[in-house]
Amino acid sequence: MPNVRLLFVPALALLCACSSIDGLYAPACVAYEGDEIELIEGRFTWRRFTDERRVDEQGQPIDPFPGYPKQGIYEYRDPVLILTPDSDSENVGFFLMDEKSGVFLLTGAEKQRYDIDGQVPECALRRAGED
Repeated sequence: MPNVRLLFVPALALLCACSSIDGLYAPACVAYEGDEIELIEGRFTWRRFTDERRVDEQGQPIDPFPGYPKQGIYEYRDPVLILTPDSDSENVGFFLMDEKSGVFLLTGAEKQRYDIDGQVPECALRRAGED
């Protein structure tokens, strides 16, 4: 009987590891502007990116996304992922969708479209390594 319990613990740990939502979520399409959200052990980093570069009158680069990257804690309440920034910014929610083609973070508008047509938006944020 004790040997059976010893086998159960690693199996349970493996199942818990598989259900983790941690990872890097980036656009599922080729994107020249967008978001990346990285989840690691209860913390998030939300970065925005663009290939557009603008400069001011003195030739200095202009930050296209002031206030980013944002960092803070996250909480998952199935099916909603809630990001709470360390700054005074408001909480932001995403819907976590586990599909055949990967694990996705959908905005409220993307989730509404998904509920209507059952299609994950082409450029939705997908967890990296979900090919």
